[in-house]
Amino acid sequence: MQWSILLLAHAGLLFLSIGLAGLFENAVWWLTAAAVYAFASVQIGFLGHDFEHGQVPLPRHWRGTVGSLCWNLLLGVSLRWWRQKHHRHHRHTHIAGSDPDLYSLFAYDRDTARALVGPQRWFVACQAWLFWPVTAFARIYFQWLGMLAAVRLPWRQRVPEVLTLCLHHVLTWAAAWEVLGAQAVWFIAAGQALSGLYMGLAFSTNHLGMPLASESRAGRAWQIAHTRNIRTNRVGAYLLGGLNLQIEHHLYPALDRSAVRAMQPAIERECRAAGIPYRSTGLINALIEVQASLHRVAREAARR
Repeated sequence: MQWSILLLAHAGLLFLSIGLAGLFENAVWWLTAAAVYAFASVQIGFLGHDFEHGQVPLPRHWRGTVGSLCWNLLLGVSLRWWRQKHHRHHRHTHIAGSDPDLYSLFAYDRDTARALVGPQRWFVACQAWLFWPVTAFARIYFQWLGMLAAVRLPWRQRVPEVLTLCLHHVLTWAAAWEVLGAQAVWFIAAGQALSGLYMGLAFSTNHLGMPLASESRAGRAWQIAHTRNIRTNRVGAYLLGGLNLQIEHHLYPALDRSAVRAMQPAIERECRAAGIPYRSTGLINALIEVQASLHRVAREAARR
């Protein structure tokens, strides 16, 4: 099955990258190996996302097992925590205060920025410059929040959740330390930071810079106005985990990547015929839009 091949390939690449880092004592080589580590990690996250949505035809109990393998054991992120966060994102897409992917550290509209006081106002005034440095810590932040959530679970759920999360760190650090010695600290830090940046590249362009939603409504069609597609070829779609077709994913979250790609032209035509805003653009232009929206809001905080 294609999903099993992809999972095995990326899991193998994850640990192979640690071995590659030990081939040469060169900072550029270590950084390259860390980039491979980050690439494999985020691709495993994309697969974990697909399993959780039921895009892969697996029995429900197997879906949870494979999901735990991806999130807990290979990534060190609690599946139960991520599941709750991601489901809230789909229910309350791009609603400030309800969508967990709109982190309160940043401001996303001018009225909010004008009302800020104290240290957060100063942070938001610089948020366009701080967004990517902060995003580099995203994977570490997810691991921390996941562990905090795991230790609060009921006993029967807590034990396997915490054990698999700890096992991830033991295996990763043991392998890296065996190959690199004390340099493992720099390799893991670089891999974590590049993972955060890669995740930010994939996820920030889905919704940031689009109009905020005021409330959740019945059905999913209302989410189209707050979601952006990324036009790309099949290689680009693979690198973005199939989430470049974010509009279709929000409309039909259980459809696998190939099915979503096949139905995309028809959905776009239907939206345009019905007068529903359908935003589709290239990756570079989407990143420019995200950065421009952060700048617009930051200027409001800086004026006070």
